[in-house]
Amino acid sequence: MGCFSNREDEAKKISKKIDMNISKDKVSYRATHRLLLLGAGESGKSTIVKQMRILHVDGFNETEKKEKIEDIKKNIKEGILTITGAMKTIVPPVKLENPANQWRIDWLHDNATVDDNDFTYPE
Repeated sequence: MGCFSNREDEAKKISKKIDMNISKDKVSYRATHRLLLLGAGESGKSTIVKQMRILHVDGFNETEKKEKIEDIKKNIKEGILTITGAMKTIVPPVKLENPANQWRIDWLHDNATVDDNDFTYPE
């Protein structure tokens, strides 16, 4: 024993704290789920990340919600135009269940070239 015992005890305490922190970090790392998202452009990789953020973190703030409204409307419009445009071209063609709604499809296709900011959706 001698003059080094206090330093050795202090060093052991520090070493023990470091070891405990390493153990906690290992447990935390093992509990973490990692996911590699692969896919072509526009296949939805960033959408998955955004959905995970919404579900598991803090979601979107009001400004982000308002910014997404136009994107959502544009996606809906493009989806409707794609589906209704393909109805006549696929084999066999898909007919409307209610032919009285044909004017709505015609209206959408006639107004599809309008800038999205000026596009007003019928009610």
